[in-house]
Amino acid sequence: MCKEIEALVEACSICQERRNSAQKEPMISHPIPERPWQASALNPSVHRETTSTGACLSQHSSQSERSLSGKAKLYYDKTAKAQPALPAGAAVRFQLPTGKWEPTTIVDSAGTQRSYNILTEDGQVLRRNRRHLLKTENSTNKETPARDPDHESTESMTLQQDTVGQPGPKEPLQFTTTKSGRIVKPRAVLDL
Repeated sequence: MCKEIEALVEACSICQERRNSAQKEPMISHPIPERPWQASALNPSVHRETTSTGACLSQHSSQSERSLSGKAKLYYDKTAKAQPALPAGAAVRFQLPTGKWEPTTIVDSAGTQRSYNILTEDGQVLRRNRRHLLKTENSTNKETPARDPDHESTESMTLQQDTVGQPGPKEPLQFTTTKSGRIVKPRAVLDL
């Protein structure tokens, strides 16, 4: 029974759209330079506009920097989980800033680790991190229940006849209001 519920939730487009965010991935630290100005593009002996010498002095030795970054990585990775790479053309969902997941497909890898170029339904090509992508087993099309074609044509004809017979004015939508006067809108959830 538990597997059936999991399969139903995995196939449900509304459940996939409102799914929780993905878990963070393990930290990838950048290499620590051996000398103080090795990573800087500015030569301090040529650039004399600043008089501060605080940046020139190395506050930490290279060994202590490595131990601090190693310890930070250790604590960060305790709750992180590595996710598998995604192939080009895979059906995935990407997370919007609002937290909803929209269906899309992967065009290719963006060249760096964990980054992918995706093609949205609008036709835009966006670059997204693996943390903001969710692999789906089904296609990106919305689910529609299978129906009998004869039943659909009969149903649509009766619906058209009902709408033609009632040319009256439309009724305004009735919303429930709170005590302060705000409109209460019902939640859009799947009714199983």
